Amino acid sequence: MASTFESIEKEITNRKLQPVYLLKGEEAYYLKLLADKFEKSILDESEADFNLSVFYGKDASMEQIMLTAKQYPLMSPYRVVILKEAQMMDKRELSKMERYLLKPLPTTVLVILNNGKDFPQALATKIGKVGNVFDSKKPYDNQVVAWIDSYVKQKGYTIE
Repeated sequence: MASTFESIEKEITNRKLQPVYLLKGEEAYYLKLLADKFEKSILDESEADFNLSVFYGKDASMEQIMLTAKQYPLMSPYRVVILKEAQMMDKRELSKMERYLLKPLPTTVLVILNNGKDFPQALATKIGKVGNVFDSKKPYDNQVVAWIDSYVKQKGYTIE
């Protein structure tokens, strides 16, 4: 299912997590914010030692990522597996994820970050059926001022 930044942020806060998240798009700022939230908000420090795995697309194999995603968490309700820079992976390598998507482990939160537009649409659709897909689009010029104003207010300041 397609999601917004706010809805995913709320899922993380309320611990109502989906088994798979695809965070993709051209606006890297929101992707980084959500990735940091997944990395730092779901598990405390002691849980993260055993249950947080971060992979990078150019250095990891999908077999390695899927083996990690299929492991049950230790002393925690969740295992968090993050694949950063998925755009660096070969498309055939990415497609090896499809078997896992047929029956993802509910105790694993698999987060895939893809900077840019270059992610296979068929795979994104399959991820959307079992989890959430967030497409971070660059804001239009007429949206930037409102976004800055909102961001500043959120931090407790005002602009005059």
